[in-house]
Amino acid sequence: MDIGFFFLDLQTFPTAVGFSQIIFLFNPRGRTIELI
Repeated sequence: MDIGFFFLDLQTFPTAVGFSQIIFLFNPRGRTIELI
C-alpha cells in the first residue's frame, strides 16, 4: 500500500531530491529508501 502511494508521489515529484525528502517525512525509519 505504501509503495503505491510513494509511486504516486514519484510521478508528482520527478525530482529525486524531493522524492527522497517525502519518503523521509513519511517513513522516518528509512525502510523505503532501502527498497529503492
